Amino acid sequence: MCYSQTGFFHSPLFVPCFSLLLISLLLILRFIDTHSHIYFSQFDHDRDEVVQRAKRAGVDRIIVPSTSLEDFDKPIKLAEKYEGVYAAIGTHP
Repeated sequence: MCYSQTGFFHSPLFVPCFSLLLISLLLILRFIDTHSHIYFSQFDHDRDEVVQRAKRAGVDRIIVPSTSLEDFDKPIKLAEKYEGVYAAIGTHP
């Protein structure tokens, strides 16, 4: 236990216990990127790396919305290519 008679924050174990708690939370917490236009041409040269970096950072799911009728196929192709990537089809007003 990370508590002492003088209180948790005054315990010499505070920093190690807090660090352990933080690491534990980071291993449990997972994230969803709910709006990622990774089909845009800016990502053509490093799209694979962008998806891998997101996964390493704890992003389990990436939702890729379309923005126009011409773009409907692009999010779908990414969802077929990458595990954890999902297409959201619609048009931008």
